[in-house]
Amino acid sequence: MSVAAASLGDSAPAPRLSRRLAGVAGAALLGFLASPGISGRDGSLVLALLGVALWAWTVEQPLGARPGRARLVVWLVEWLGGTLAGGLMMWWVTYVVVFGVLYIGAGFGVYFVVMGALLRRLARRLSLPLAVGLAWTGVELVRALIPPPFGLGWFRLGYYGHAHLWLSGSARVIGVEGLTFVLAALGGGVAAVLRERRLRPAVALSALVPLALAALAAWLVPAPGTVDGPRVLLVQPGFTQRRKQHDDPLANLQFSRDLTHRAVAEVGPADLVCWGETMLYVPIFSPAAEAAIRAGTLRVAPWDEVPTASDLERCLAAEEQWVEQEIMGLGRRPRPFPEGAALSVGTEYYDLVDGVLRRQVALVLYDGAGNRSLPAFKRFLVPLGETFFGLERFAWIRALAFGAAGYVPDLLGGAETGVLELRARDGKTYRLSGTVCFDNAHPWPYLDALRAGPVDFHLVASNEAWYETSCEMDQMVAFTRVFALMTGRAFVRATNSGVSLVLGPDGRELGRVRDAAEADRAVAGFGAWAVPVPAAGAERTPPYVAWSRASAAAWIGLLLLAALLRAPVGNRPDPAG
Repeated sequence: MSVAAASLGDSAPAPRLSRRLAGVAGAALLGFLASPGISGRDGSLVLALLGVALWAWTVEQPLGARPGRARLVVWLVEWLGGTLAGGLMMWWVTYVVVFGVLYIGAGFGVYFVVMGALLRRLARRLSLPLAVGLAWTGVELVRALIPPPFGLGWFRLGYYGHAHLWLSGSARVIGVEGLTFVLAALGGGVAAVLRERRLRPAVALSALVPLALAALAAWLVPAPGTVDGPRVLLVQPGFTQRRKQHDDPLANLQFSRDLTHRAVAEVGPADLVCWGETMLYVPIFSPAAEAAIRAGTLRVAPWDEVPTASDLERCLAAEEQWVEQEIMGLGRRPRPFPEGAALSVGTEYYDLVDGVLRRQVALVLYDGAGNRSLPAFKRFLVPLGETFFGLERFAWIRALAFGAAGYVPDLLGGAETGVLELRARDGKTYRLSGTVCFDNAHPWPYLDALRAGPVDFHLVASNEAWYETSCEMDQMVAFTRVFALMTGRAFVRATNSGVSLVLGPDGRELGRVRDAAEADRAVAGFGAWAVPVPAAGAERTPPYVAWSRASAAAWIGLLLLAALLRAPVGNRPDPAG
């Protein structure tokens, strides 16, 4: 660092760069410590705000008398801070592949460089709270909107407020990006006080008014009124990823079956029994794929094997045996499965795409008679874990992936969110959005489902056993709570190893699966709860559902507009500091 600083001459002496590096590294560390699962189950909003304040106070500092000579080194310093922030927030990726967290961190660093440059520009035009709010919200939103491998929407700033319902309830009006602006502006206000050693009225207004308006919105726009809907039974086998992926599928199915039957015996009847992601262990084929297999005209990708007609018949027989006989016990007396109840489970689904057999992850629902619904497909695929973005067509890439994970990540994502219909034991019908695992990190599957038609609640089947007992699961719960608030619908998480729970549309937790020691992950267990659904006359969705697309465009537009405004003279201290 001293060598780089010396090359800059007087414009950026070593202490200034050292302070800048310490500031951005400290901000990254505070953001990590604030994460759900690190400083408590719900995280720390105070630590998150202090992290934003430290970042803003550090990055907003002038570059020196000759900023052109300092800019590249400052960008490098801020990139290192952003890399640390992204790497720490997603450290649990190292359970799968170390390279993944390095790549993610480097990508976060690029966005932090852009965010810092925009902040310095905006701070010459606006009060620091507004400048920080716009820079952070706009850049973070762009990062979330750009699909991987160049973008990633994981853990935006607004999620830190998830457990503070007096504040996060405003997501019904302003969404997660609005929450991000509120928290960033508040952190910017703290940074302004640190910089100026006093609280100017303009700073107080621009930092506190957004917070007050958000709290007011949360109070004025409550969650929709609800009544008790279907009773769901969550069955969590607690499998490690190694067991799920490599142990005998028959033994795993038997364990999940027996755990389900034990759950039914202990907690009583339910309308819907929920298993996690790809827990059926029996591949399912679309009618078109079945016809092509039987006709012998099926084409597959070069790295796949061609299933034969006998393979297909074995799969169909296994599905019937396990769903209807082993799990649901149709025709058996006494029946080990609730009479009239449905079963939801994640599975691998094969269909023809451009005439070639391709694989998707799906959620399907079997009704009380064992009839299978149309699949609800997983829309967002895990980068490198489920998709190589087409690079799997190269043999050396496939070999690398197979060596690391034991399979080739060649899945296809769904085009839209599937909506499943559940007929409860009392004859009432409920509509639920069906999503899978990584979908739960994005708001769009749930917003899109509600815009397309009525939805009574959300259901996600997930597998997070890859990440053992890490904070990844707590971060996913934070996403889930904010999405429940944004859409005004209850949320059911059915996972293989945790965290499985039910959240009401007001963001309050109704229950989660735990063992006798109160552990909620990497444990086998079950639990049953009634899911709140909209009451008659309260079916309308929160305002944010209607204007979420306009909201995203407005925040990015405001950032660009503010960046293009002419800076008023005298709004900043001397560039030499």
